Amino acid sequence: MKRKLVGLILALAVSTCLGACSDQGSAGKEGQPEVGNATVSSESVAEESNESQSGAGNQGAQSGAGEESGRKDADHLQFAGRMLRAENGSRVYCLDDSGNGVKEYSWEDITDGLKKKGYELGEAAIMTVADGVAYCYLYESVGQGYQINVFAVDLEAKDVTKVWSVDPGCNLDNLDFYKDTLYVTYYSYGDNGMIHREKAFAKASGKLEYQEKNILSENFYNAIDRCSSLFLNYATAEGVEDSCSMSRILDGCGYVIGRQDEQYVMIYADGRSSSISRMPGEYVYIDSYDENYVIYQTYDEDWNTVLNILDHRTGRIQTVEKMTEFLDYEDGVVYFSVDESEDFVLKKNVVYRLDLAGEATSALYEMETVPGATDIQPGTQWFRVLGGRIFFAKMEGDACKWFLVDTDEGKTTFQDLGCTINTINAFQYGNVIYDGVVKNCKFCGITLEKFYGEAFQLDPKYSTEYRKINEALAAELTTSMEFYETENEMTEDDCEEHQEYPDMYCETDEEYISDVRIYKDRYLMVDSHGYWFAGGAHGMPYIGQRIFDLSSGEELGVRDFYQGSEKDFKELVARKTKEDFESYSLYESPYYSEDGDQVYQTAYEYADLDATQVIFGEDGVVIVYQPYEMGPFASGFIEVSISYEEFLGRGEL
Repeated sequence: MKRKLVGLILALAVSTCLGACSDQGSAGKEGQPEVGNATVSSESVAEESNESQSGAGNQGAQSGAGEESGRKDADHLQFAGRMLRAENGSRVYCLDDSGNGVKEYSWEDITDGLKKKGYELGEAAIMTVADGVAYCYLYESVGQGYQINVFAVDLEAKDVTKVWSVDPGCNLDNLDFYKDTLYVTYYSYGDNGMIHREKAFAKASGKLEYQEKNILSENFYNAIDRCSSLFLNYATAEGVEDSCSMSRILDGCGYVIGRQDEQYVMIYADGRSSSISRMPGEYVYIDSYDENYVIYQTYDEDWNTVLNILDHRTGRIQTVEKMTEFLDYEDGVVYFSVDESEDFVLKKNVVYRLDLAGEATSALYEMETVPGATDIQPGTQWFRVLGGRIFFAKMEGDACKWFLVDTDEGKTTFQDLGCTINTINAFQYGNVIYDGVVKNCKFCGITLEKFYGEAFQLDPKYSTEYRKINEALAAELTTSMEFYETENEMTEDDCEEHQEYPDMYCETDEEYISDVRIYKDRYLMVDSHGYWFAGGAHGMPYIGQRIFDLSSGEELGVRDFYQGSEKDFKELVARKTKEDFESYSLYESPYYSEDGDQVYQTAYEYADLDATQVIFGEDGVVIVYQPYEMGPFASGFIEVSISYEEFLGRGEL
């Protein structure tokens, strides 16, 4: 593997759109492993608080935002507002009230209709959908700053209305449609931390009209204003995000959790608070909570994650050790995963179900990484439990789709819901091969090197020279393997440092296929990304691209396309880099320098037809600056776009 110390690979942007289910099809994969490395234990101590937990909790619920003191069974049937993810807003899936039917909308069709009314909602992010209405937000420049506009979009009538504009200087936390009311939770920053506020807008029956109404008391706001942190990840939160409105939380479990004076407290609707004394005083990560349990993560003495489930009615704590990831919680059941990979090559997750009442843990299924789609976490991608049913995304053919997990009669099967999130180009044009090496010290057994690499292989139907192309693509993977399989020179004296600093002495190198494209039926473009780490504060990311002529099978470089001189190339890159620098405000710039002429000079010296990293795209090229070349590591890649018209003197490659 080439040590290309190029900048941060940008993760694919997954917008807050929807996914869902339908009655289409089923896949017959089965697999229910025995309970493995997950360890569950419990302890019980009477919970101490400023007031009686049961009494204070009940009073808080009675005086909360709504008339209910807990969730009703009917709440579990209201699927219309619960969302799963889809990518880039290309389609919108909405579940019906029973959770069995699905409606599909084209977000582009909707926005085209909205543009006729003057709303440019193409970049809007959907946060929730309920009763056929999508609730979105969109940033709008105001003076030197911006404000956030909240919209309601009727998905059937393609009508739109602006519900409210969040105050300038504030940030949107979430949108939550609950009991015919849209709740807008937003925050700003104060001396003590975040200051949360909430607006409520009642929806008129059958109309896209909203009337603001009063909700939370000043006493409640005064109490949460004393909190340095506020946790809104209630167990029945709707939508794809982990948080919901404060009103829904108060209505459902009677309190909101905050952190006051270095302790965690339950804050009730009337402003009273009750300490959760069994939770540690230091910062913990709260995953979820409801009227009975608080679920949070801590670390053991070896910095392994421990999941804690506190029954705040009794003070009893159940713990899950050797857990890799908390997945979801609903109605007294916790879902989590454990990484039970046997090597560094392919990751294997095992998904577990913990019934808190019966203290029974069972393994539901296990799943391995699909090479070429390593961004899709096996078995856990966008895992959601909705009304007792498990949804998650996984690869099927060349597409990432939503699946429903069926665990009836002791068997686990996965039902394809017919809802595609996105497709993987590598599997449309061919397949991905992979290899890996894990090398341990021959004296003490400490792991010293881990390598994983992928290579794309083109389907023969796209080129008569596919063998030549595939051999070239596979050769780099083979060369990397040979490099890492070479024995390192070391002695037994090195083992003391290996054992004392195992992470520092473990070198990891990973390279993945990012994307595959065929341009104008002539050129194959294979993009890759990776990360190299050899100790220290961080490793180094890198990206790469290889281009092949499909007719000849030859690999091509920048000189095969660019017809200007070296001096022309330097001047073009320097000029476009300076233009990019000047497009940023002073405090947003990713560049080291604050002077445009200095940026020009540095870019001119850096530019080299044989060495500069140039990524070819559909409409032009991107000049890639690695971390530390033009900006700090935190800036990641600095990317400068140049159209083909400017780069080649024509409109296409």
